[in-house]
Parts: sequence; C-alpha cells; structure tokens
Amino acid sequence: MSRLAKHRAPDPQDEFATEVTLTRVAKMLTGLGYETVAEFDRLVISGHDYVATVWISFSAPLALVIDGQRRVPAPFEQASTLAHFLDTWNHDRIAPTASYHMLDTGDLLIRLRSATFIKFGLTDDQLASALTGALNSMNTFSTEYRVHFLANDEDESLPETIKRAQDTEALRGPHPSTRHLPPDEELPVFGAPDPVEISGDEPLDEFEFSHVVEPLDQLDFRYSIADEDIVTTAVNGLGFALCVDSDTFFRVTGVYPTTLDPTHDFLSVWLACNEHNEEAVFTTAYTRVENDTLLLQVETACDISQGMALDQRSHFVVSSLVGILSGMDTVCLQACGYSIIDWPQ
Repeated sequence: MSRLAKHRAPDPQDEFATEVTLTRVAKMLTGLGYETVAEFDRLVISGHDYVATVWISFSAPLALVIDGQRRVPAPFEQASTLAHFLDTWNHDRIAPTASYHMLDTGDLLIRLRSATFIKFGLTDDQLASALTGALNSMNTFSTEYRVHFLANDEDESLPETIKRAQDTEALRGPHPSTRHLPPDEELPVFGAPDPVEISGDEPLDEFEFSHVVEPLDQLDFRYSIADEDIVTTAVNGLGFALCVDSDTFFRVTGVYPTTLDPTHDFLSVWLACNEHNEEAVFTTAYTRVENDTLLLQVETACDISQGMALDQRSHFVVSSLVGILSGMDTVCLQACGYSIIDWPQ
C-alpha cells in the first residue's frame, strides 16, 4: 500500500506559490540589498570576485538559474590541482556546481551554477532563500578558492574599467545558456518551452522525512530505508539515494561504482564530469572514492528550509530521476566508454 504524507488543509494565512519572472526576481534582489542591471533575458549582479547572471531556463524542467564567473582566470599550471578542488567542492557542497572552461590563452575560467525549479512557482520566502543561498555560496566558494590557491598577500583586485567591461559582456554578450557551446553557435531547440503550472491553492508543508518517500509511493517504486534515514531505490539499472541534508536540502543522488582506478583514471573521469557540469542546468556530476572504488555520482538538490508544496515535491523528484539518468548516461559513456542505463526498448 502506498504511504502518502499527511497533507494539511489550506489556511487563510498561507502564502501560496506564484509565477517566477525576472521582474519579480529583480525586485526581490533589490529588497535583499543587491544591485542589478537588466536586459530582457537576464539580470547581472557585479561582485568583487565574480560577476553573476540570473536567467530563466525554459527547457523542461523550468528553472531559475544563477550563474557565476570568477573575474580572474586560473593559470593552466593549476589544472590538475584545480580539478581535485572543484570535484571536492561539488562532492561536499550542495551548490553552486563548479566547473572550468579553458580559454584560448590556455588559462582556466571558473564558473558556478545554481538552479531552482519554478514550474509550480515559488513563494516570496522560497525565492528569497534560493537567491540568498546561491549568492552566499558563491562568496563561500571565492573564500575557499583564495585559501587554497592565493598567497595571503596576493591581491586579485581588478581596475573598475575591467570590471565594467566584464559586467557589460555578461549583460549584452552571449546568453549564459550557451556557455558550453563554441562562439556564435546557438542552442538547439527541441520543443516548446516548459509551461508554468500554478495551482493557486496548493499550501506549503513543513518538510518532513515522509516527504522523501512520498513521490516514490506515488510512482509505485520499491525502496528501502537505512538507519541514517537514507532512502535507496533503483531506476533503469541505476542505484539512487534520497535524503535530507542538515534539515535544509532534499538531495537525490545517482551512484555508479566504476571499475576504473581512482588515481590513474581520476582526471579523465573528472573531465567528463566537468563537461557535463558546464552544460547541465540542474544536475551535478562528481566522483567519490569508497573502499578503493571510484564512484561516479550525479545529483540534484533543492532548498526545503521554507517548506514545499505537494506539487513542488513530486515535480522535483520526477525531474531529478529523469535528469540524473540522462546525465549518468552521458558521463558514463564519455568516461567509461559504455552506458550503464537500461533504457526501455
């Protein structure tokens, strides 16, 4: 029998989710103390160490995306060390997803990306939490990067003229959705934009553990629950783990134990993860070593600190499962030479 979480009746004082637009996001950012400049398809925030771009991905699943780009590239000589640093960050941190792009000069441009599903809208509290969480995490990344790669007295400050040029390029240059493509290449269109579906009367519930398994019950999936409240299941031949992290995030992770050598094969596997992270909107690929086995992991996460409505929870899990399967298929093919996903015939 399916076990559905208790769903409370709407309260007259409930705040319901509403559509997320860039106009609404800009107003929220201003209220949070951030200065933005806007074009019709993006907002730009000028930071000290990075420039951030906020935009909406209309491909399914509809998502609010916050991209960050470090102002000063890393030298190519740091490539291997940086790969381990970024992989560790993606393993240890919920967001943003960190990746690098090799410039024509051979230097490495570090890029960050956070995304929040918005098909079923967000409340003001959910939106504020998503924005502050993403931007604060960018600052945390900058701090940790400085500790690992810069001497105590090394100053990365750029002249204001260069910062303004970078900000203008972020505002009027190629759209960030095409960041993984060669210059002048456009993003292919595979279908109509993912439509917004706002119920208008779906109340938020304070997130509880039963909400982790609720979508699996709806899908009639088999699963088991470990002592640490980690839910495990399998879809199309891939093992999944679902859990609540620090009472703040709901994480869904796909895990594949490779037969590759954790030391000698790390860089080739990480490069496959990096290529995925450069392109993906809401999934993160990284490695982990357990008992001398190199694990390949692709995961998603969402902020649950402000609660979630039933439709938001179900949409997150279904979209995560589909996105992780697709991501693992791509990364595994590139890193291992084969796919472990058992796609239906």
